[in-house]
Amino acid sequence: MQLAVIAMFAVGLVVGLLGGGGSILAMPLLVQLLDLEPRVAMAFSLALVGLGALVGAVLHATRRNVDMGLAAAFGAVGMSGAVFGGRVSPHVPIRALLAAFIALMVTTAIAMKRGRAAGADASPGSPPARSKGATARLLGAAAVIGTMSGLVGAGGGFLVVPALTMLGGLELRRAIGTSLAVLALQSTAGALASPALRLIPVELALPLVLASLWGTAIGFSLSSRIAVSTLRSAFANLVLVMACGTAAKTLGAGAAGLTAAVSLVALGALRYGRREGREGR
Repeated sequence: MQLAVIAMFAVGLVVGLLGGGGSILAMPLLVQLLDLEPRVAMAFSLALVGLGALVGAVLHATRRNVDMGLAAAFGAVGMSGAVFGGRVSPHVPIRALLAAFIALMVTTAIAMKRGRAAGADASPGSPPARSKGATARLLGAAAVIGTMSGLVGAGGGFLVVPALTMLGGLELRRAIGTSLAVLALQSTAGALASPALRLIPVELALPLVLASLWGTAIGFSLSSRIAVSTLRSAFANLVLVMACGTAAKTLGAGAAGLTAAVSLVALGALRYGRREGREGR
């Protein structure tokens, strides 16, 4: 239990620092440290991230790092998708959900390794310019991310942040704050829509929730002192390791080997592409 409390503090720290990624870590940690059934761990991870994101969003709002209008629109669509995904999830084979979750972990980590998202260099105070087409794509992304959130217990923060920068035109730190507001809405909706959440005893949940919230507050205080690019690279490496560990524990050694092989091939291709790009200049 003590290890689980420390782990949930670390999850909260990640949420406060990076505006997401907590559920990608929380779900496999809950399975491995507490032997929770995966569906229960998925629902609980959403609840943890939802509460932590709410605290983080309030703190970021004090620095004017939250686009309230965009968070409300993205969050409303994402909540609908999360509720739908949460209702559908019990009817999907657990191995399929786990495979989707592991694939999401690897995809997210590789996307983070690719570098800063578009919009990261925009000036913090500049208003985003969005066409009607960009707004439609942004809301479409919200629906997809929200549904994925409800289905596999992933809050989707590292999908929300790139969507907000590339489609919403937000500067990176403002996208992180807005992402937390979105996650607070859609993660909570996804958790409440899952019947598995009722299986978590209060005496187990309370210390884990408090540890996560404490971590989120500390992560927020550190967020302005550490380069986001450095944090993203380190977190991406951790996510890949966790993906392999989750595959080994829940799907077997073969799935873990396949996950590791795909990760290594993707990282190799990424490095090769970067080298080719440098040599072509």
